[in-house]
Amino acid sequence: MDPVIEAASLRALRELRGYDQRELARRAGISQSIISRLERCLQANLDAAVLVALARALGTGVDALLATPTEPRPSPLVSELAVVMPELGQLPDADQRRVAAVLRAYLLATPDRKPALRRETHSDVDNDMRP
Repeated sequence: MDPVIEAASLRALRELRGYDQRELARRAGISQSIISRLERCLQANLDAAVLVALARALGTGVDALLATPTEPRPSPLVSELAVVMPELGQLPDADQRRVAAVLRAYLLATPDRKPALRRETHSDVDNDMRP
């Protein structure tokens, strides 16, 4: 069974708030051992009330914690990147496109990543860079 919570997101949000596992447990009204098991992907089942309590304690929506039932990623995001991903979603569309263009350029400059990325035409990039 796949985990309900994305462990990297839970850990990143907890660290962003400056909480250790014990403090998050206290704020959510749950056992610290549950948080530990969730962050280590050792607890696949989870009561909805616990999920809601964690989201409230972290000041985020439940969807920010949920694992998506998609293809498994080759490796999880580092906590620093996992933290900024939800924040990027709050940016205006034009700014999101600029960030995507910067990341795309970085990945294209990395020799072992070039074949995996879709090549774009100049007009695609120009459209992404317009405000």
